[in-house]
Amino acid sequence: MTLHTYIDITITTMLTDKGLSTKVTSEDIANGVMDDFGALYSPDGKRLLRGAACDSYCIKPGTQVICDLAFDYLIWNLDNYEGAVIMRKCLTNITIPDSVTHIGEHAFSSCESLTRINLPKSVTYIGRAAFSYCKGLASITLPDSLTHIGDDAFYGCEELISISIPDSVIHIGDGAFSFCIGLTSISIPDSITQISSFVFSYCIGLKSVTIPDTVTHIGYAAFSNCRGLASISIPNSVSHIDEDAFNNCDSLAEICIPSGNYYKFKRLLPGLKDIFVES
Repeated sequence: MTLHTYIDITITTMLTDKGLSTKVTSEDIANGVMDDFGALYSPDGKRLLRGAACDSYCIKPGTQVICDLAFDYLIWNLDNYEGAVIMRKCLTNITIPDSVTHIGEHAFSSCESLTRINLPKSVTYIGRAAFSYCKGLASITLPDSLTHIGDDAFYGCEELISISIPDSVIHIGDGAFSFCIGLTSISIPDSITQISSFVFSYCIGLKSVTIPDTVTHIGYAAFSNCRGLASISIPNSVSHIDEDAFNNCDSLAEICIPSGNYYKFKRLLPGLKDIFVES
């Protein structure tokens, strides 16, 4: 499947609770300290500014922030396009120490040869598009320290079959799992109150979705083009469903709703009232 390339690569500044920025400036680059593998760190060793061009790399212990674009050389190293492509394709294994709390925007974007990642229990924040287009990524462990999954974080991770989202997560951004075409099931944790726009759009292999009774809002096109989804249960806690939430879900034959709430859900999903099943 050809992916839509709508992801915005404009970088925003993110500060950790200790005042460390995920954004890399020209001054950071000038003052950076390079290790034996060619990776660039801040002088205090707390920020990984640029990743190393090798197939396997262990980020130094004590690192707290993996900065924006750290391994996405194609964006920040446009003068060396050929080298950029090699960098993205050669990284097959990454070891992240348990000191890391923040993973910046586009940090591992398009690292197509990465197949699995274990995030340590120190990680609280995954930035926008951090693992987008990691087409070979089949397994990632999300720790129960994690609270934030940014917009497009796993966009286009085609080999990702399943993922367990811990109850610690309170925000899953727009398009976070869009075009994860291998994803077959998802259980949204009780900590989530809003399902964001496009979050599971074009997950064409998705067959099972669990929505907890903490969710009040399902966003625009949240499950659009989930062509394998045949049935879904929506809890009574949901009071708002945006347009096209289930657009082009061609196999959707049953929407289970709480008994006695037909007219409520008819108002929320008028075009799908014929497939309501009260339970």
